[in-house]
Amino acid sequence: MNKKLKDPFVWYAVRDWVEENMSKNLGLYIEQGHSFNTAFCHKTAGERTVSITTLLAPFFECGIPMMLREAGVNAEERNTSGGDIIVDDQPWEIKTTQADAPTGSTHSASKPPFYIIIKYKMDRDRVLTEGSNEGIINEFGVWISESIDKSWWCGDPEKDSSWTTLKVPVANSNQIDTVIGNLTHGTKYCKLINEDVQWK
Repeated sequence: MNKKLKDPFVWYAVRDWVEENMSKNLGLYIEQGHSFNTAFCHKTAGERTVSITTLLAPFFECGIPMMLREAGVNAEERNTSGGDIIVDDQPWEIKTTQADAPTGSTHSASKPPFYIIIKYKMDRDRVLTEGSNEGIINEFGVWISESIDKSWWCGDPEKDSSWTTLKVPVANSNQIDTVIGNLTHGTKYCKLINEDVQWK
């Protein structure tokens, strides 16, 4: 694994880039003086989380290879079923979440075992502004793994839904590298714990 993937400063730079650029996709909400909570006030808390995460995911997927390249890493966007980015000729999946654990659709055989997991929380009551929204991400965590097993994606696909949740067994905690945050052991599965980054 490229050692820069384990450098917290690269990932703080990703967070900063997302905060700096996210307003490019929020024009209408900014014009109307919304926060995330007021922009999606007609949705349940869970639906609101999904909407915000979906809105910001492309910024993380763009910012990650950009910041890795600035750190001297051979990285490029790919965004195919075989991986979201390429790092040193290796496809990697990117998972971002505001929930307790990353979710995804049913995972095919083409998915690589290489994952970048980003977990964050935001100040959803803060009014969104044009330009930088520095500090709006107030909790942040990053975990890297070259060996995510497909069996760790739990959940049975149904007719109307193919969503699964990543649950890393405690016995396999050594296969996840914590870059920012913490990894604690639950009864059966690991828990990904964010770091408070309000002052970083």
